[in-house]
Amino acid sequence: YTLVPDEGPRAARKMMGAQRVLSQNDGTQPSLIERACACTGIRHCAACRDEAYRERVPDLHALRKYSVSSEGVLDAASGNVTFLDGRTVSASSLDFTGVTLLHDFITADEEKELLLALERDVVWQPSQSGRRKRDFGPRINYKEQKIRPPANGKEAESRLPESVCRSQALEKLDVWCNAEGFRPAGWFFQEYLPERGSNFDPHIDHTWVWGDRILDLNLGSSSHLSFFAPDMSLRIDVPLPQRALLIFTGTARHKFLHAILEESVQGSRVSLTVRELNRQTVDAKVANEIEAAAAA
Repeated sequence: YTLVPDEGPRAARKMMGAQRVLSQNDGTQPSLIERACACTGIRHCAACRDEAYRERVPDLHALRKYSVSSEGVLDAASGNVTFLDGRTVSASSLDFTGVTLLHDFITADEEKELLLALERDVVWQPSQSGRRKRDFGPRINYKEQKIRPPANGKEAESRLPESVCRSQALEKLDVWCNAEGFRPAGWFFQEYLPERGSNFDPHIDHTWVWGDRILDLNLGSSSHLSFFAPDMSLRIDVPLPQRALLIFTGTARHKFLHAILEESVQGSRVSLTVRELNRQTVDAKVANEIEAAAAA
């Protein structure tokens, strides 16, 4: 079977990353079947996990299956985790550390201004697992572990739109970063919709490029960020209230995998992830250029 480019409307391609695949109906004549999403590997969304769709489209990737033996919810204020069976223990006793949650980091008006700017001035790109994304940051080859500053000049779309950059929400975030000695390397926006089955598989952000702290500003609706122990036996959900800023470091950053599960997306949601560079591994000159571009 061979993948061939989709020739449908440009807007549809941007929305779902549609592709077409060749299938054998009767063993003689290939026919085109519309690929409804951009998922590959173990990733999934509402389209490619549909049983009828999976019967029609050949050679689809297998869906991830995993189970946990313990599930709990973190109260970031007290540092305690309450399990489904009612037990409450300290997060530190589970070796789960480094989570800070700042409620109402921005106001409703500041959130509205930023969301309107994103809707009006950002060209979203299709992503896997039912998401759309836009990454205003360095160019990274994760396979070869290479990083370069963002493109400039004619590639204006690689730069954060002025309306977003000068929004009150980002200005407030910039003040926080300056106060905490956090030097942003870029601005990564992701859109989640329940009707698309949006999710993000459990993962740890690459430590060869990204530093000790990760920020996530939650916009549009409340959600949860789920953290999994390395053997996937333990799941700890961290509530993400609308307009809250989550900062995670320590074992939450470096030991536990984090994910946005499909069940946690109850409404339209946009996340802004901001990372700092690992200056022990990234060339100093390259790091300076990347941070300067993010601050422009």
